[in-house]
Amino acid sequence: MRFPGYESLAYDYVGPAAEREEAAKTALRRWLARSSSTESFRAAHGFFDGPGQLRQAEVQRLLEEQNQRSVRLRE
Repeated sequence: MRFPGYESLAYDYVGPAAEREEAAKTALRRWLARSSSTESFRAAHGFFDGPGQLRQAEVQRLLEEQNQRSVRLRE
């Protein structure tokens, strides 16, 4: 699923950290540049406050809780 305005955003979940960080920064820049973001989008995702500003502390908390262990699948 892609949100409008982000269809062309490339993100490789297992790519190099630098590329993932740059993609995240690009997505944030796009979000901040969009003044027409809908209230329903913001409310549904909880990462943005009423005026549409990113809740940085909430994002940071989730990143710190993220499980970064490697997973090896035997096929």
